[in-house]
Amino acid sequence: MENDFNEKTLEVKEISEKINTFINNYNDSVTKNNTLINTINTKLTSTAVRKTELRKDIIEYELVQYHKESEVIRKEIERLRAEIKKTNDEIIVEKLKSKTKEKKQAISDLQNKLLKKIGLDKYKVDDEFELKLQLHKNYDISKKTRLISQGEKSVIAFTYFLAQTIQKINKYEDFANTSFIIDDPISSISYNYLHGIASVLKSLPKIYQDVYESKGNPVNPQIIITTHNLQFYNILKSNVFKAGGNFYSLTKIKDNVELVKNKDDKLSEYMTSLKRLTQYNQGLINDNIGIDLRKVLETVCSFHFCKLSQENIEQIFDSKDISINLKLVADDIVHEDYNNFEDSLDATQVLKLATEELLGLIENKFPGQLKYLGGLN
Repeated sequence: MENDFNEKTLEVKEISEKINTFINNYNDSVTKNNTLINTINTKLTSTAVRKTELRKDIIEYELVQYHKESEVIRKEIERLRAEIKKTNDEIIVEKLKSKTKEKKQAISDLQNKLLKKIGLDKYKVDDEFELKLQLHKNYDISKKTRLISQGEKSVIAFTYFLAQTIQKINKYEDFANTSFIIDDPISSISYNYLHGIASVLKSLPKIYQDVYESKGNPVNPQIIITTHNLQFYNILKSNVFKAGGNFYSLTKIKDNVELVKNKDDKLSEYMTSLKRLTQYNQGLINDNIGIDLRKVLETVCSFHFCKLSQENIEQIFDSKDISINLKLVADDIVHEDYNNFEDSLDATQVLKLATEELLGLIENKFPGQLKYLGGLN
């Protein structure tokens, strides 16, 4: 029995040892597998990180390559964008210049304001630039210009020239760098409009300031005016541009025409003719001054709102004792037609008598005129 027990005990022990050995081997195997799994996982993680880094490197490389390859295309795109911007800016400027309904209204309003200031307010321009008679608002005379005198046409053209400048100038301050060149704006106009045009030129900075509703200081554009009218010249010099204006005359010196700066006022056509009559009467000149005689007579009559006639001359000078028909002498001498059957006197003798007679009448009626001329000598 005891032997059997011992044998059994040994057998159990062997089996137990085998089991323990198996368990230990299994545990070792599990440990190795876990280590291997951890190693694999670590390698997988490193691989994922590396893949991410490689992706970044590849993307950066591709971007660099694209940048190099597309540089020409990008420059062309930038050039086209710049051209598009420039074109858009030009379109905006042209739209501002174009006669939109609002701007057309502003131009016509300004022209009507200028017409009124000059004194030609019987006409009005609508926002379609059709010229209408104020008394007949629906009567378009813009295409029937025979109804408008040459002087009125000059005034209308002058006011439109000034009014339409607002479509070219975007802000009031730009007038400081603007030049106006105006060629004899009073050509063919009536005397009463002369002062109206002068008034517009004098107040031009303020007129434009009101149009642009500017609150700043008035700016003065450069204004260049040419004229052969001495009366208009004297108004410009003594009243319109008396402060800071420069005045010049085209003067022939030898064989050259030069621009000479003027210091003094110029005599009007009337005063120039009157001066020539005094010089002729004093024997200082020996010209045919028939045209001067007629100019003085015409001007004196126009000052008194009447036509040139011998009757009007006698009425103006309050004299029925004028010994010679001044109008007849002036007409005949001007037309070199005094050698006729009505008068037996020599033309020169008649002209001297007429000149002496007229100067005597002026000295009695307007002594200040001859006194002024005497002060110029």
